[in-house]
Amino acid sequence: SLGVTKAKQLRLLQTQCCKCFCSAIWHAMPLSIITGFGMVFVFLGGMQAQSPKVHAMMALGLIMSAVFLFIFYGPYRRFQRTTDKAAMAEALDSIRKLVGVNLIVGLVTIVLGAIS
Repeated sequence: SLGVTKAKQLRLLQTQCCKCFCSAIWHAMPLSIITGFGMVFVFLGGMQAQSPKVHAMMALGLIMSAVFLFIFYGPYRRFQRTTDKAAMAEALDSIRKLVGVNLIVGLVTIVLGAIS
């Protein structure tokens, strides 16, 4: 009985964490893309006036967005729709790995921003 309760509580916690994470990213991602391109085109003279580092930062930002969309429509949807513990664990593992990839890409983007 105790194992079942803990498993239910753990699933609820993981579901809520993923839901909050995805909600935050759904708001931050388009805002970041719109403001980034807006700054380049309105205040900084367009893409032609930018250094290759800025082009790389923008490309990495779009890659990070694509990875998030893959997470949301792939492993996160599988996680939401399953009741099988093994499938849940596999989906969460995929989410964890892809978030790690996005973290590394984000750190590279920050370094490029700092040196440009």
